[in-house]
Amino acid sequence: MQPPRAGWPPGAGFGGRAMRCWFCDNEARGVCAACGRGLCYDHAHFHDAMTLAKSDTSTGYTSYYNVLNALKCRDCRLEWTYHTPDRK
Repeated sequence: MQPPRAGWPPGAGFGGRAMRCWFCDNEARGVCAACGRGLCYDHAHFHDAMTLAKSDTSTGYTSYYNVLNALKCRDCRLEWTYHTPDRK
């Protein structure tokens, strides 16, 4: 199978099938940043900011980046959780 080229119809590189919206089965325009479900224009919502973090336990440093205006579906609920390591 060849990769899609400019001018090909949507989904042409995937056996002729385009990704579908999880909620209504219309053609998806993007995916939810939290769960990866396909989303059409009507079911996509913008999440103001989503922060992804990674902790390195060997050095104690944390790296993170913010995703602004990320797509999300109506079912995903994103919330902050906090963890304070035990200090001895």
